[in-house]
Amino acid sequence: RHTMNILRLLLFTWLFFTSAYAGDSMTVGVTLFEEKNFIASQRFFAAFVQEQPTNAVGAFYLGRTYFAQEQFEQAIEWLDKAVLLDGRNADYHLWLGRACGYQAQRASILWQLPLARRVREHFERAVELSPDHIHARADLAEYYMKAPWFLGGGQEKAEAQAHEVSRRDLEEGLRIWRMIAAEEGLDYYNSGNKIALPPAAERK
Repeated sequence: RHTMNILRLLLFTWLFFTSAYAGDSMTVGVTLFEEKNFIASQRFFAAFVQEQPTNAVGAFYLGRTYFAQEQFEQAIEWLDKAVLLDGRNADYHLWLGRACGYQAQRASILWQLPLARRVREHFERAVELSPDHIHARADLAEYYMKAPWFLGGGQEKAEAQAHEVSRRDLEEGLRIWRMIAAEEGLDYYNSGNKIALPPAAERK
């Protein structure tokens, strides 16, 4: 029994320090990513996921580095893995949906429809997991507005998301209303006020 207790203590100690090391070392890769040094960050996380193959955060950041370099097929591969490892993280679903959307623009007609369906599924899942996630709702609204009905699109759905976003972030909500109006070819008004917001910058 004494030997078993020692073994348990050693195992716990090893797991603790392994987790701590993984967190500390990952900071280097995240810093590279935030500094937009995507090639170096990609190399870092490619090595990291070999050492930590079940680390969802590592897979997520590797997918993000590919996304930033417009290598969307590889981005989907790693963001898929992040979702598989941690399916309750709204950000993972959001970025996987985005990667599928950009890849759909490059894909053959045969692959465009299944990719578009994945976009909707992952955007909707992101909103379901995190109802206050402004970027997820904004992207879902844009999908609903631009997608045909047989892929789940629709103006009423887009407007419902615009209302939800406006309740949480007025400026972003107004941007979405403006996008909806532009898609419909209408002059944009909101509560009698003309709005002229700049287009959204980089994805956040």
